Amino acid sequence: MNKGRLKSLLFFISLFFSLLLVSCSEPDVPHETLPEDVVQVTSSGVEEELWVRINGVQVSEKEAIVFFGQTNLPEENCLYSNLYADDQILSWWPAGKCFPISGKSWQFKVPLGVEGAPEELKPGVQYRLSVYWPGAPGRVKAEFPFDLSPPPSP
Repeated sequence: MNKGRLKSLLFFISLFFSLLLVSCSEPDVPHETLPEDVVQVTSSGVEEELWVRINGVQVSEKEAIVFFGQTNLPEENCLYSNLYADDQILSWWPAGKCFPISGKSWQFKVPLGVEGAPEELKPGVQYRLSVYWPGAPGRVKAEFPFDLSPPPSP
């Protein structure tokens, strides 16, 4: 056998085994990865995952529900929210309202007694406030459970 034929034969044998190995490898399984819009590059060039946090909720009867927290979302983004009572979404809550971000700390107010909102929340009900960023609502979100029961006496 001449050298040219031997090289061709070795090439085809290696190609055959390469194709065989590729076809026998694990099938492509989709892996959960962070969407690109969940990561921002900081001024120092470091990638940082976006997040939002609810630090507290204050309810003033016949006045408002105030909720506040922190985020690393860039300014001029919006947070959206939902309020649940015993795991049922409340239809009067302004779910489609954009609450604009203007810094790392945020605070928003939803008035009670106007636009279909009750004048007060009911005691004995387990409420849950959910806040999310519409750019990645499944990833950049926070929840805060609360009720109107007074703290237990010592």
